[in-house]
Amino acid sequence: MRHIDSTGIERVLTEGNYNYGKHSKDLYKRGTREDVIKALNSIRYVGHDKKYGEPIVKDGKILKDENKKLLTKRYYNAVSDNGWFFTFNGDEVVSFRHIGSGLSKSYLEKYLRDRTIDNTVEVVKWQNDLFRSLLEKMSSII
Repeated sequence: MRHIDSTGIERVLTEGNYNYGKHSKDLYKRGTREDVIKALNSIRYVGHDKKYGEPIVKDGKILKDENKKLLTKRYYNAVSDNGWFFTFNGDEVVSFRHIGSGLSKSYLEKYLRDRTIDNTVEVVKWQNDLFRSLLEKMSSII
């Protein structure tokens, strides 16, 4: 399954991982494809995974990007508005699980922060909403 969200980010869940991947509970038992698509469409927070998203060190120095954010290996986590937790390796969905519906945004953010490298959590839904509203305002002017 390939999914491209409203910002153009592509994410992939392979059939092998969904149906036969080695997880504590099979992914296809955790959620339907429709559940996964809804959750991918509502991702609000992302951050680099504590276990596999550790900083990249070169010549004894921790590398940072132009915004002084840590550069890490490709694993990162995300939480959706409808209570799903994802782990990605680049654009590939590694794992997901439902942590609960109707949870507060502060709880979802805390759940993610507990599993990510400090200071790497970003609010992406807010950025998408802001960008979309700016585009709408600009298009009405033109």
